Amino acid sequence: MTNDELLIFLGTDPSDSRDQLAWLSRDQLAWLSGDQLAWLKELQEKTPKLELPYTQIMQATNGCTANFDMSSWHHSCNTTHCAAGWIVTKAGEAGKTLKREFDTPTAARLILRKSCPADWPLPNFYAKNDAAAAFIRAMAAKEAAL
Repeated sequence: MTNDELLIFLGTDPSDSRDQLAWLSRDQLAWLSGDQLAWLKELQEKTPKLELPYTQIMQATNGCTANFDMSSWHHSCNTTHCAAGWIVTKAGEAGKTLKREFDTPTAARLILRKSCPADWPLPNFYAKNDAAAAFIRAMAAKEAAL
């Protein structure tokens, strides 16, 4: 993996102070030690890739807003999660491992960065239920058009 590919993988919103990996810029990447760069590459390798992640969420939720609970990172049951929780859940054990290593939104960002085209936007993991469900529906439609 090249440094540019690594930056695309980690390419989150640097203005989001909640994002644990957003601090990395192209200039900072050049200053990473071999061990740090190896860790980031290992992170990319162990991050699961989901095929059509938004379509998977649509199928699991039947597109129903009631199956989104954006008020909590905790999973209330097997059928209701926040948008980030759905991504992590769909990624199985590898997603749960990332969630334990970081947090739910960071794990979801990493999974989506690996699973979707680099220019696709990430969900707002702090949105209201209706907005999150609408975003998921729109992105599932985008996946269907691929």
